[in-house]
Amino acid sequence: MQELVPSRVLAGVADLVKDYGHNPDDIAASVGLAPEALYRPDLMIDVVDVNDMLEESAVVCGDCSFCLRLARIQSFDVLGPIWLIIRNFRTVGELLELLADNYELHTRSMSTYLLKEDDGVTFCWEIRKVPTPKRPMHTAIVQASELAMGVCCYELRRLLGSSWRPEYIQFRHARPEDTAPMHVAFGDNLHFNQDVDAFHISSEDFNRPVTGKSRSNRALLQRTLESTIGRGIPFVLRVDRIIRLLINGEGCSAEKVGEALDMKLRTLQYRLKQNQTSYQTLYDAARLDLAKHYLKKSDLSITAVSERLYFNDCAAFSRFFKERAGHTPRDYARHTREQ
Repeated sequence: MQELVPSRVLAGVADLVKDYGHNPDDIAASVGLAPEALYRPDLMIDVVDVNDMLEESAVVCGDCSFCLRLARIQSFDVLGPIWLIIRNFRTVGELLELLADNYELHTRSMSTYLLKEDDGVTFCWEIRKVPTPKRPMHTAIVQASELAMGVCCYELRRLLGSSWRPEYIQFRHARPEDTAPMHVAFGDNLHFNQDVDAFHISSEDFNRPVTGKSRSNRALLQRTLESTIGRGIPFVLRVDRIIRLLINGEGCSAEKVGEALDMKLRTLQYRLKQNQTSYQTLYDAARLDLAKHYLKKSDLSITAVSERLYFNDCAAFSRFFKERAGHTPRDYARHTREQ
């Protein structure tokens, strides 16, 4: 089943590609995307095509920071109806909480969540592979991740002042050769090969009021949004989101997922069975997604990847990966990095 999003998510791509001296229509055609999607905001397009367009644009333009430059052009209004809710909050924290709670109404391919800590809040992004009959041209998801975080940080800069930067920002992928564009977008405190894509905002900034905003229409706008989308966040997607959050933290189990959803283990298992899946299926899919990303885009050793994804040892990780990906972790890493 395809995951479709409005073509407005590609706003600015065509103009930016032209600035590099290339033809955006040619790039769109090469990835199987209708070129008109670059110029109209109302077409429904496959998220696979979106990711391929972003990754291929970076390759053709010869700029691994392509989407960081795109982030300066875009804004939260690419989210469509969600923006109607976001702009009705009174503090920066309320804005981020709303974004975290509702992002999956915009697309199932990305989750966001907040981790509250003593010195502030970490805002995390999780990109997931969604079932699709289409074979992607690119397996990397670096551009989409950096675009999402870039847009968010530039929007916060509009609220908190032009000198604002996150306390720190972290990426799952390895350090690129040229980090200058990342320093412009995110500041100097950059961390790579991390367990999640995220940025940290201080408690003071999180609680900063946004003048002239009101949340009086929150309930109405929420109902309007869900009506427009046609559904709330599906149960399976909520479970998947919690699994990925726990993998990035203290580790995951069906019992912990049930606790997070405030339901008994048997209820969790029953509801997943009703949706033709299981906890183990979702858990394995999440670990396989993350393993592929680390092996291709990070500098982590296979042992480190195994430990980060809570395998008992490298042998268990290798068996798991080969059964599902058809290659050993070592062969997969070598093959994808040579491409």
